[in-house]
Amino acid sequence: MVATESFQPKFDLPLISPNERLVPDDFEIKVTDEDIGKLFQAGECYPRYPDPSQLLKWDDAKISEWETAGFPDDWIPTMQEAQYSFQPNYQKGLELKSSKPEKFGWVVEDDGQKDFKQSQFESSFEGNYPKTRRGVPIHPDYRLLLKHGVPAAREWSGFYWGKGAQKAGDPVLLTEFTEQIDGRSVRKLKWLGIASKALVENGNQRVNGLPGGMVEKDDPAVTATIKREVMEEAGVSEDYFKDPEVIAEVAVMEGRTGLNAWPESTAALVILPEDEAKKIQLKAGDDASKAHWLDASEEVFDTLFSPTHAKMVKMGVKRWQEKNPGLVVSKSSEIGKRI
Repeated sequence: MVATESFQPKFDLPLISPNERLVPDDFEIKVTDEDIGKLFQAGECYPRYPDPSQLLKWDDAKISEWETAGFPDDWIPTMQEAQYSFQPNYQKGLELKSSKPEKFGWVVEDDGQKDFKQSQFESSFEGNYPKTRRGVPIHPDYRLLLKHGVPAAREWSGFYWGKGAQKAGDPVLLTEFTEQIDGRSVRKLKWLGIASKALVENGNQRVNGLPGGMVEKDDPAVTATIKREVMEEAGVSEDYFKDPEVIAEVAVMEGRTGLNAWPESTAALVILPEDEAKKIQLKAGDDASKAHWLDASEEVFDTLFSPTHAKMVKMGVKRWQEKNPGLVVSKSSEIGKRI
């Protein structure tokens, strides 16, 4: 049986001041300018992601004008001005063709004109988010995306194969480990992460993330997706996920996101005592290069390819703190007493 209560350390813990806490009391998931900026650093999030110089910039006045008049049905001429040439191997299920290759290179055939409501992605269009006049979904955080520049909207779906919210599930596994640092026992909070094989091989700096994935048509629920993905990517038995606790449902910001398609993930939390966690034989699989226990620290979060994944882990840490009154996690992942 998987324990739901966290193991309580028996040695003295340091006092942690509010300024040193990893998760403040008023923490909530939200997208910031800093998050968006990280996504558009060339070559960082995903291999061959477009250079910032190839992204079309927008100003607040233009955004306000569109909000008043309604988003345009056809952005192709405007986006071609960005002269963005994508990598065709990322496009799944979309027809490719060359349009003025001498100037623009490869482009994706705009399937937005088709009756997408009759496609297998019909369920992706449900949700309370903005749409164009023709009904094509627009990212809930479109203001920030437009302000910072997005991959050519000629693709409509970025690096995804449908439009709108692409349903996904991400497991947050937390445990406490005791480490020996400078001759003293230190209690740390850890989370289970994976290193992306493609990112590692490409030499990226941000390679870590949660071992989650997209909901498949045969998954009866998103929790089933989470159980399947954590087994496929990290070798963790679904026995540890009998009763996961849903802690967040959020539009994920990461390098493949487009203005018209984005992952919308459900994050589920499982807290394991140290002895249970040590029984798990982590084994990287699927598209993972490595499965490992990582510190719940600000420094480690800088290695994540998705800023939203860091926020999901922080949400899990916040829930852990609620389950352990009087204890708090520092920015270096050390567990201490709340001041």
